[in-house]
Amino acid sequence: MAKSKIDYWSESSQGYDKSVDSALGGNIRPLINENLKLEGHLGTVVEFGCGTGYFTKTLAGKAEHVVATDFSDDMLRIAQTQLEGFDNVEFKNENWQHTTFADETFDTIFAGFVIPCVDDKVQALKESQRILKPAGRIIIASPNILLLSRFRLFQFLCRNVLAWRGKLPPVSFRSVSELLDETTFTVESLDVMKDLSNPSSAPVEYAKLLKS
Repeated sequence: MAKSKIDYWSESSQGYDKSVDSALGGNIRPLINENLKLEGHLGTVVEFGCGTGYFTKTLAGKAEHVVATDFSDDMLRIAQTQLEGFDNVEFKNENWQHTTFADETFDTIFAGFVIPCVDDKVQALKESQRILKPAGRIIIASPNILLLSRFRLFQFLCRNVLAWRGKLPPVSFRSVSELLDETTFTVESLDVMKDLSNPSSAPVEYAKLLKS
């Protein structure tokens, strides 16, 4: 992971929640969180890109144990504060592309809004195959602005300039469907969610993939 990318998210950690909601659309994270609450028991979970712990709280209520990871120590410190008292959650600095976890460790992987931040997205999914138990599942919630029309994309980018104070995040976008062509996961479901009250909000692909 490039140091400049780690530095960016570390420096953005204190205002992250406000910025990400302004950038993507204020109803997007709650919409994804409500979907996550509908999932069944998740077993042993690793979360990549936990950020400030927004989704981690929901995961903790649906899992035996959660390892919440991020590549920014500053993000992890905030998440630890937010989840103080959650006995089934631990925090680790991990790079999704090359983790320190043993083979077949987890029942479920959750990645909320982190795929755009990953340099080698296919490698991250291959690493997921390695650390998932047989028949394990990965749940991905990934913004994909490539699904916006040109006009809505322009509006989205203008809003992001303001949300991130003129310094856009170091991210890149690919569709989950395209990534699956280069991996061996089986698609359980793949839905696109939008904040219908905000036409220029980021479309989010909510995918559930099974280890083959």
